[in-house]
Amino acid sequence: MNGEEIAFAKLQSNSYVLSVKASCGDKNDTTDRKANKAQNETDSPTLMDWHERLGHLGFEDVKLLAKRTSNIRIQGTLDNPTCEPCPLAKQTRKCNSSPATHRATKPLELIHSDVAGPMATPSLGGARYFRLFIDDFSRYTTIYTIKHKSEVIECFRKFKSQVETQHRQRIQRFRSDGGGGYVSKEFTRLLDNAGIVREQTAAYSQEQNGVAERANRTIVGRAKAMLFSAGQKDEM
Repeated sequence: MNGEEIAFAKLQSNSYVLSVKASCGDKNDTTDRKANKAQNETDSPTLMDWHERLGHLGFEDVKLLAKRTSNIRIQGTLDNPTCEPCPLAKQTRKCNSSPATHRATKPLELIHSDVAGPMATPSLGGARYFRLFIDDFSRYTTIYTIKHKSEVIECFRKFKSQVETQHRQRIQRFRSDGGGGYVSKEFTRLLDNAGIVREQTAAYSQEQNGVAERANRTIVGRAKAMLFSAGQKDEM
């Protein structure tokens, strides 16, 4: 206001603390007022803290990450605690499929894909679906959030261009179910022109596209667990 300094912020740890000089009737009578920190700093993150921060990642995986990076330091006991939101969010029926008998021997030999949604609550960008592309060899997963299932073609074009450029080889086979825009004439023509063999699973046989379906379950389960932890149960 007219060049007059009325407040300043100072960085303390991971938060900015705002200091304000507010007039109390008399111009010469000022009082320093400090805003509360947006979040209390946790000096001792426990195994449960890291479990929640990493999207309810398995406790053993959290410990493994802690061994491999100095950015994760677990304080306190390493005994696995009980996380109540996890079983609520991740419970499923017993698996009824046999283990895979063949795995790809190099990147891009086989790509798994599936779409999940619609979600009850859209993302900040308005997306209600997400689409997965998983490399069978490395299990590296690429996720695209989309507003409509019809966006599968544009997503696949982006994914194909990126991975083939990075690995300097081409996608050989593509596995998906018969939904989500995968059976359109335009998408079929895209695969044919690129020389990619389509592997389309039978209807109502999720186990035939098990890699992508399992990834969907993992991602949605972690998201639900975070919502349960936040006390929101009807957002997905």
